[in-house]
Amino acid sequence: MDDYSRLSSVQAGQPEFAIFRRFMPLQALQLNVLQAEIAHLRQGLGLQLEAERNPGNTEKWIPSFSFDQAPISGDAPPNSMRKALWDRLDAKLERYSNALLRYRAVSQLPSVDPLHHKHLRFWNLDLEGGHSCFHGVEAAVWDAENAEDLTSIALPTENRDPLTYFLHTRFLPWYHSLLGHKYKRRIYIADAYTGARQQMPIYSYSDKVVLLAVTTCSTVLSSMVPALCSLALYFIRREGARIGAIVGFTFLFSIVIVLVTPAKRIETFVATAAFAAVLIVFVGNGT
Repeated sequence: MDDYSRLSSVQAGQPEFAIFRRFMPLQALQLNVLQAEIAHLRQGLGLQLEAERNPGNTEKWIPSFSFDQAPISGDAPPNSMRKALWDRLDAKLERYSNALLRYRAVSQLPSVDPLHHKHLRFWNLDLEGGHSCFHGVEAAVWDAENAEDLTSIALPTENRDPLTYFLHTRFLPWYHSLLGHKYKRRIYIADAYTGARQQMPIYSYSDKVVLLAVTTCSTVLSSMVPALCSLALYFIRREGARIGAIVGFTFLFSIVIVLVTPAKRIETFVATAAFAAVLIVFVGNGT
């Protein structure tokens, strides 16, 4: 396989390696250039219309913007001059609108996952992986100083709960270095052109095990936390101590929700308020 064919095959088989640069400064530069060109064309169109309304006005518009300027003769007939300006303005507006929407879409792509970024860089340096196949400006695309401009388009991490993220980024690497490398086999990737399979120094773990562990943990906690809190309140007889315990249990419940679920802030607030209300009713019944 050639360099980019090998990388593309790895990215297709392992989505966490699908890391690309957004080139946000260049995206912004393109918008600013188009915006400036449109401003100059708008000014020229305004002066042209003013000249047509007031034939005695001798002021002529001379294009002063140097980017992508096709010559427009000031001696052309008024109608053809105005049409030429309108045509160019229309083309620029279309390009500008497309670039504006593209900038918004690209800027909202998820940031690169630090662990996946590190794995991709290590793969490039590995003698059995990329074998340092990318050099110079091509390799600099994935440099650490460009991390803020990179995006992991296949595996956004914003909706992961902290427990899932911890298992993926901390527990699995630790387990692999301790035991997993003894039992796990390296993956094979298929060439993009020929389909020939080649072994790579990459180990892949199924997300199903992690999801099962997180689901089990959240299910157990969702049933045990309210029950244990109610049991503790049953044995607390002093009213002041009960109120303090309710505050502590509510805080503990909110922490558990944040850690083991991808709940949004409003969902966390509602669930915590409902939990506190249940405990208060439990205490108010005189138990």
